[in-house]
Amino acid sequence: MAGACLSPEGSWLYYTIKSYDEGPPETTKIMRDPVTAIIPTQTSTVMRVPIQGGSPQLLLTAKIEEWPRCGRSPSSLCAIAERTPDRKQIIFTALDPVKGRGRELARSDTEATASYHWDLSPDGARIALLKHRDVRVQILSLSGAVPQQIPSKEHKTLSSLVWTADGNGLFVSSYTARGADMLHMDLQGNTRLLWEHPGGIEIYGVPSPDGNHLAMRGWNVEGNMWMMENF
Repeated sequence: MAGACLSPEGSWLYYTIKSYDEGPPETTKIMRDPVTAIIPTQTSTVMRVPIQGGSPQLLLTAKIEEWPRCGRSPSSLCAIAERTPDRKQIIFTALDPVKGRGRELARSDTEATASYHWDLSPDGARIALLKHRDVRVQILSLSGAVPQQIPSKEHKTLSSLVWTADGNGLFVSSYTARGADMLHMDLQGNTRLLWEHPGGIEIYGVPSPDGNHLAMRGWNVEGNMWMMENF
């Protein structure tokens, strides 16, 4: 499983299973970094399973970015993101709980060799989009308003993002000389440190629906080195 989210009313779990296509050699060179690289030829199988238990059901198979996202009731919107074949745009599409792919919601220009992170706001009205290791978050309106650019005022290497439960800000992670930090960022770009993860390479946070808690996942990479003589 590569990622999961709850349906807006909380009765279904949507999740993805990634598989890797072999593809031409040139496509496998477009990565972001050795630790968190995303290969463009990943294919995702999007499934749903009842929260109360039962058999998983197939929704669609496509080359999607990360995993589906859903708003929270009274919103009924879920969405997926896909790159165009030349990787110069990212297209956001509604995810129908029965039919799979729905209508196009929004699209944004992207850099072909860059990776992107995104999240759907709890009210289903906006999408936050971040280029990996960039300083700016782009807010796309699903009602046709002009996109907003929100630069982080204190940190320049943002690596993930998720909306706060009230939709008034974002939880973002940032690389530092010490490791990785979890930050709260408001929609003016002001950030507040929530947690330091010394030696960490990444942090990802998920807020509880009532906004009172934040579950955080942080991970490290460890390695060993040996010296060999006379071999």
